[in-house]
Amino acid sequence: MGLIPVDTLLNVEDRTSPDQVAAFLAPLRADYRPSAEGFIRKFMFVPGTDPALIERIVRRAGAAPPEAAVAWLEATWGHDDAAAFEKVTVPIRAINADKFPTDREANRRHAPQFDAVILKGLGHYLMLEDPGRFDAALVRAVRDVAAEWAAAGVLQQQVQAWNRGDLEAFCSVYDEDATYASPSGLVRGPAAVLGRYRKRYPDRGIPTATGEPCRGSRSWPAGVSPTRTSRRRAASPCSSCGPGRTAGPSSRTRRFEPGGAARFIELGGILPLHLSVPVSDW
Repeated sequence: MGLIPVDTLLNVEDRTSPDQVAAFLAPLRADYRPSAEGFIRKFMFVPGTDPALIERIVRRAGAAPPEAAVAWLEATWGHDDAAAFEKVTVPIRAINADKFPTDREANRRHAPQFDAVILKGLGHYLMLEDPGRFDAALVRAVRDVAAEWAAAGVLQQQVQAWNRGDLEAFCSVYDEDATYASPSGLVRGPAAVLGRYRKRYPDRGIPTATGEPCRGSRSWPAGVSPTRTSRRRAASPCSSCGPGRTAGPSSRTRRFEPGGAARFIELGGILPLHLSVPVSDW
């Protein structure tokens, strides 16, 4: 589950004032068709866009019901995208053209899980201008979204197992060749990891854990199935985010709960996750 917006939401902090909206809509309200066609020709394409495609899109836009088109534009520009972004919890992978810049940092201030693939040399209708490149980018975006969603599910299961004291379930996700690094040394394999936890917590409560996908690395190589997220290989700490914290895609960081120590857990060598427990217990 996730969102894949196409050449939109370039900067959710970029708000258009009511006066600007009114000034833009005035010619559309007065004489919709020539105003709409002029706007689209001026702003929606690049010099290399196929002229036949331009004419096709312009004709369709000009034929739209004026009342509906103006109402849609007014509602779109009046929407608070930043506030809406902050309510989104699923992965967001945009596919944008480079005609207008995408401000990743601004978007990530409101949705740290935002990322974008930029297709160079295309206009707003990138799926029509270069279907081959767009389709490849879409496949990649869907794969990334599926991977992160699956990874988050696996991590949540492990956090729940840890917090109910079920160390066997917690360690069951590790690969047989898992390597776990901590300040006290290196252990390999789920059985060894389980033994280490049992030794550390023989008869006392296990501290509360939290976890979330790491935003420092999100590559998913071609040909690798998201189902590989059912197993893990582990290491510590996270080289992308640093000890004691996990980073959003921007340089702004979000710390774990006080006293937390980040633990880098990588699914199938692909998608890093973080698990945090009190540092005094390691």
